[in-house]
Amino acid sequence: MKRICCLALCASLFGGCSMQNSIKELSADKVAASVSIADYALPLFTSDTSYTVRNDTVQKVNFRGREVMLMSAVRDDETGEMVIADEIAPVVVEAKFRNIAERNGFVNIAFDISVPPEMLYSECQLRLYPQLYCLSDTLNLDKVYITGDKYRKNQLRGYELYEKFLSTIIPDSLGYMDAFTRKAMLEKFIERNFEDVAELRNDTSYIDNEQVSVLFGVKFREAVLHYSKKWLIKRNERLIDKKEKMFAKYVKNPLDINGVKLDSVVNQGPNGLKYCYRYPLRIGEKVKKIELKIGGELYDSQELLYNMPDAGPVTYYISSLSSLVQNEVRYEQKVIERDLKINSTAYITFKAGDSRYCDTLASNKAQMRRISDIFYTILSDNSFVADSLVIASLSSPEGGYLYNKRLSQSRANSIKEYLLDYMHRMNDSINGAAWNVDLSAGYGDKTATEPHEEDKIPFLDNDFIKLKTDTDPWPELERMILQDSTLKWDKTLIAALSLPDYDARERALSKSSHYPYIKETFYPELRRVDFSLSIHRPGMVKDTVITYQIDSTYMKGVEALDNRDYRKALTILQPYSDINTALAYLCMGYNHSAKAILEVLPKTAKRDYLMALACARLNDTERAAEYFLSSVEADASMRHRGNLDPEISAVIKKYGLENIYNQ
Repeated sequence: MKRICCLALCASLFGGCSMQNSIKELSADKVAASVSIADYALPLFTSDTSYTVRNDTVQKVNFRGREVMLMSAVRDDETGEMVIADEIAPVVVEAKFRNIAERNGFVNIAFDISVPPEMLYSECQLRLYPQLYCLSDTLNLDKVYITGDKYRKNQLRGYELYEKFLSTIIPDSLGYMDAFTRKAMLEKFIERNFEDVAELRNDTSYIDNEQVSVLFGVKFREAVLHYSKKWLIKRNERLIDKKEKMFAKYVKNPLDINGVKLDSVVNQGPNGLKYCYRYPLRIGEKVKKIELKIGGELYDSQELLYNMPDAGPVTYYISSLSSLVQNEVRYEQKVIERDLKINSTAYITFKAGDSRYCDTLASNKAQMRRISDIFYTILSDNSFVADSLVIASLSSPEGGYLYNKRLSQSRANSIKEYLLDYMHRMNDSINGAAWNVDLSAGYGDKTATEPHEEDKIPFLDNDFIKLKTDTDPWPELERMILQDSTLKWDKTLIAALSLPDYDARERALSKSSHYPYIKETFYPELRRVDFSLSIHRPGMVKDTVITYQIDSTYMKGVEALDNRDYRKALTILQPYSDINTALAYLCMGYNHSAKAILEVLPKTAKRDYLMALACARLNDTERAAEYFLSSVEADASMRHRGNLDPEISAVIKKYGLENIYNQ
């Protein structure tokens, strides 16, 4: 037996020395994993997603009553143990750069990690750290762990030992009375001394906290404490306090499931290992290329053995459909009219039977400030000349018709006087002299500066404001009633509206069951003052002039398309239905909509190329090839563009169109 132990010890020492020597050779030769661009098939692109990337599976594995998270866990047929494995892609393209297509703001980063057999040890774990460099930013991708089977067994053995320790702790779920008291003796004591409490044992009725606090008095608590196993409670508390310390003691290398792309258990083999890594990356508008590097570390169960030199970089050059945007300036036609009218309405409140305007009633001050601000903006603009302002005051029809009409006229005149006073003050503020005070000379010197002639506005006299005398609320009220889906079927209302006498019409209206609703909803809308300001452009002879100016809305859509903000671009460009609209549809994956627009557009190289792209995505590859050839005939640069778009590149390969490069 001693001889066997000695042989085992010698073999272990010999194996350890052999691994240490191998690690020294790794350091001396600077051995590293390699990274190269994967030759992957482009996943199906749809409108509501970027690329469909296979997620690594995560399973819960039971180790002696404790669930442990493992990635891609499978059961070994020989040992029956749970190990971790993953499909390893065998294809690798030894290239240092590649063009990749951007779709809907995403690119699919795909690369192969190749690990030489010299770095695979049963007792070790190789940790690889992929990093992307984009402009000035660095993005740490999920790590890749290549784990030896002995290393993993040691990991899981640590969890088993820790689980044994946890099993010595009494859980809270067991209950205080069952776990920490001499229960049988306590129950006999309760039956003899606390009959009310003993009865609760078989009682299913609800008892609230206040009742419980009465039953379980101080003496009862003292009894429970007397029969408690105090030594066991203290022991359990000590064990709970030691949980973190014991975990660190037994589990030297915890399983890492956060931020890990792959954790595969492998046996040391002669061919090394290759793994295809995919990552969908959202990119900004300024990103033209992305670099990838991979660092790594080799660990045994105790320490870091080897720091791997960085692998890479490999470079991805981004190809975006936004580079096909049509950047020509678009103009829109604008009709300029000589004469204009500006209409506005204010809801002014007057006291019952009173026509005097009062600033402090209801929202009068805010309503008139809004009207005054409109007039000030227009009248102080020298590109317009004010001709007249017409005021029409309306009132609701309750009461006598003639009385209401005279009251409305009187109220309109009150508003006129208020606005005339405002306009005179506005004239003084704009046309009057400005006083300049020289502060350095004390209080003595001040001079008046007249405004420039072109800054003055014409003086507005009393005749500028006119009152409309033929105001009648009934046409407006009739329109409101007939547009209401309920009121228009009321025969009483329809009959009342047909009466020629306005006072009789109001009396008949009041007999309808809907009159309270009309009075509450429609009548306040009729109590208003309408303003109509007539202005014209000075120096303009013709009534209308047609001009052309840059369509700023469209150009914002083009800018959004250039910046790869496709959703905003499509929102703006959708009404235009031109080639940029179709391009925005394609960038969002709405291929049918893009094709419908392109089919009716004039034939150009870009139009045919985008038609080829739409047809390729819709699996009409034969027409896609025809449109692609047509685009190359019109513009030879399109043949190079074809290799940048995976869908067109697939069409080129399928129909052997590579020979067009030699034409």
